[in-house]
Amino acid sequence: VRDRTSLDMAWYRAMLFYALLFLGPALAACGVWMLVRGQAERFEGVRKQMREAERRLRVAIDGAQCGVWDWDLTSDRVYMTDRLAKLFGFPGSGRYDTEAVLDMLPEEDRIRLRAALTASARIGTLDTLITVNGPHGAVHMHLRGRAAAERKAPGSIRVIGVSMDVSEQRDIELKVAEAESRLRDAIEAISGPFALWSPDRKLVLWNSGFARAFQLDAAVLRRDASYEDVSRKAAR
Repeated sequence: VRDRTSLDMAWYRAMLFYALLFLGPALAACGVWMLVRGQAERFEGVRKQMREAERRLRVAIDGAQCGVWDWDLTSDRVYMTDRLAKLFGFPGSGRYDTEAVLDMLPEEDRIRLRAALTASARIGTLDTLITVNGPHGAVHMHLRGRAAAERKAPGSIRVIGVSMDVSEQRDIELKVAEAESRLRDAIEAISGPFALWSPDRKLVLWNSGFARAFQLDAAVLRRDASYEDVSRKAAR
């Protein structure tokens, strides 16, 4: 009986050994599979978050009528987002030669933008206004960006920023300036002294007759000068 018990124990130990021998790799593979699956699920979650963030950024950029650009001053090429590229007459987002971009600008704006790009490498910022003669007509843009050194390519300089469509604002400013010019001409046509004051008693417009009558120079007659200051100078 004792021998039979010993044989049974030996048999059980052998069976356990072979079971672990075969099940060990299977359990290890199962553990690796579960780990990989968990990592894949987390990676997919991060990808979804990135896609959602990109979608929100595109909506914000389009809603604000903005475009994003990345100017590589070393290669003299620029990356543009889809909306901005199409305003220049390009097919869509991508990298384009600076000369192709400059060709869409009036001569004075080409000089201004090229000078701004050159200066940005030295001062670290870019801030300029340009007019794009694109396929949809003239579009006034305000470009603002900041220079950044390229880590992977020492010595390479990029300027990254945004463009804002300020056409509506520019049109309003031109209309205001035109209306003000007509008003100034009308006031100047008045033979006697004339001055226009705002409700808070600030000087808005005046004619040369007003300056001559009270012997006031440009140091006194300036926009937003107070009624009290002008009156005090005129009384002397």
